[in-house]
Amino acid sequence: MLFEGMYVVHTSTEGPFAATLTQALGDTAVRRLRPAYFDIGERVWLTPATAAQLKNLDILRTLDDIDVVVRHRVQWWRGEWTTQTKIMFRGQVRCGGLGDRRAVRGEGVSYEEAMAFAEAQLHLDPAPEELSTVPFLLKEFLLPRARL
Repeated sequence: MLFEGMYVVHTSTEGPFAATLTQALGDTAVRRLRPAYFDIGERVWLTPATAAQLKNLDILRTLDDIDVVVRHRVQWWRGEWTTQTKIMFRGQVRCGGLGDRRAVRGEGVSYEEAMAFAEAQLHLDPAPEELSTVPFLLKEFLLPRARL
């Protein structure tokens, strides 16, 4: 069963890449993405969408969503920063940060933006040594509670 009016942008290296609401939007997305896939044998094309494809794809709704950008992702884990870049549509980039002091990740359309999101996450949670622990005796914890 095809989802009427919805289309999927495919690439020969990534497979189904993103979904669009209309064929006109999909055609524009394909034209914008083609220059990024310029190696011999790589292709970008559009097909009608199926329900199975739509489960795992971002749906792009506007012309701004189909702007081709380089997504920057920075990650801090075990005291080391790593960086990853990928060509995507703007509507697929999840600008923001997540994590805690042990591991954080930031994603954005520029390295500076991704780093700012990641560093903001580092400062949200207190370091483990800053957390105070409440001492208790195990036997007190196991005693039945008195009923009022």
